[in-house]
Amino acid sequence: MPTFEKWYRRKRPTLQVKILENIALWGELSKRKLQDKIGAHYSDISDAVDALKGGKIIKRSRLDSDKGRRAEIYYKLTKRGLEASIDEFADPEIFWKAVISYCKLSKDTLSPEEFNKYYKTFETKYVGYSKIRDFFFQYEPVDKLFEEWLSTNRDDDVHITISQKVLECLALYRSVTLEQILEHLQMQIPKDKNGQLLDESFFDLLPDSDPLKKRYLENKVSMENIMSVIDRYTIPSNFSFHQFLEISEPEEISAKYSEIISHLLIRAIESNTGKRYELTIFWGYINTCNSL
Repeated sequence: MPTFEKWYRRKRPTLQVKILENIALWGELSKRKLQDKIGAHYSDISDAVDALKGGKIIKRSRLDSDKGRRAEIYYKLTKRGLEASIDEFADPEIFWKAVISYCKLSKDTLSPEEFNKYYKTFETKYVGYSKIRDFFFQYEPVDKLFEEWLSTNRDDDVHITISQKVLECLALYRSVTLEQILEHLQMQIPKDKNGQLLDESFFDLLPDSDPLKKRYLENKVSMENIMSVIDRYTIPSNFSFHQFLEISEPEEISAKYSEIISHLLIRAIESNTGKRYELTIFWGYINTCNSL
């Protein structure tokens, strides 16, 4: 199991751990912002931040010197700090946000080998030992799948696929119902002076056999098409990782990766007001990989 050198020598420094957790979650924070979030005395926060900085766990990110406010120094994770957060917290949200913020804020990118080392450590802490562990996440096949996914969601004929529309809607509006998604997407479609959707008035003129019309109907903003996207990108109730135990061929493994990753983008939440949907942290990772 990949391990990192312990970042503290003796007793666990509780306040430093809380600061590490908050910076991992938020990307960068100042001493004042940390005081607001943790609720400790400023002098204690300041000493703990200085200790983390001295241990090369965090470093200065930027100086916020807006007029009318006292200048604040913001701090971010170093590579050693990223290792410390992985070592300290077996939490998916902290892991993904720490990796994403590190990649966004650091000039040094993570190599595939470094990422695999970090992920294997987190995976072992979070999942524990399993025969399927080595199939759970491998950088290169997943990176290839990201490229394929982005390629299939670009369409020059329809401009924006229904999948992209739904995912962008969920990125803008967190925790929304199916009806709210439909409403938000319909508001984006331009209308003529009579209130008719311009998309419909144009494609209605095309014969049913026209490939362009077929693509339009597949990507039309409708309850049925939206639900199809949600079904495609949420974990099915009968899903099990044990299906990985029976496969060994690279082509089969790649196909299984494609299947599971496509279902990790949207989370369905049952509430008193009905079922609601939101993007997962995994979607943030995809966008980060695409932007780096």
